Amino acid sequence: MTFDIHLHTSITSDQTGDVQFHVINIIGQDVEKARVRMRNVAINKELTPLKTDADGMVTFKGIQEGEWSWQVIASGHATLEGVVTVIPNQTVLEKPMLSKSLVTINCSCSSFGELIQQKLNSMMSNLVSKHAFLLKPAMKF
Repeated sequence: MTFDIHLHTSITSDQTGDVQFHVINIIGQDVEKARVRMRNVAINKELTPLKTDADGMVTFKGIQEGEWSWQVIASGHATLEGVVTVIPNQTVLEKPMLSKSLVTINCSCSSFGELIQQKLNSMMSNLVSKHAFLLKPAMKF
């Protein structure tokens, strides 16, 4: 008589390191109170999220070595994700740069063609000294 036993194994390490985040936005400002999440899929572990200080800094300490995915969420900014490799007995620096909406234009139009014309007119008459900006018009169909 034979039995099949299905096992799942994972090899872990007791080696740890630190990851320090310096979160800034596209115009070079430190992002305070950004929430940073970290997760290791290989060992199915998610750390308690931490928030950045006034200088946009936060450090996760004593993290098991290996590949960790991270996510940064901040009010008024686009969410950003990435992966970092934790190295034993070292502090790895991550510098996420978040996109930030600099200009918001709301308009209402009777047709899609009129909406395009309004966007073009607005951009041409309000060139913001060659600074990049994001347009997010409210569109209703």
